Amino acid sequence: MATFVNFIADAAADPALAKEAVQEINNGNSQSLQSFFSKKGYNLSIEECETLIKNAHHIGQEKLTENVRSY
Repeated sequence: MATFVNFIADAAADPALAKEAVQEINNGNSQSLQSFFSKKGYNLSIEECETLIKNAHHIGQEKLTENVRSY
């Protein structure tokens, strides 16, 4: 399975994927978020998902896109 780094690269090329992820992060459920990533082929731990949710205020479609493009 792919990692979160792979997801970032994929999301840069697929805005719909990034939008789905942001929606899942904003839902605030770490198990649901982990399931989302798993269904998409990415391996994230519950702890990683909790960290993403905890920092959701820094993550939005525009912010994610901006951050990915800055690399």
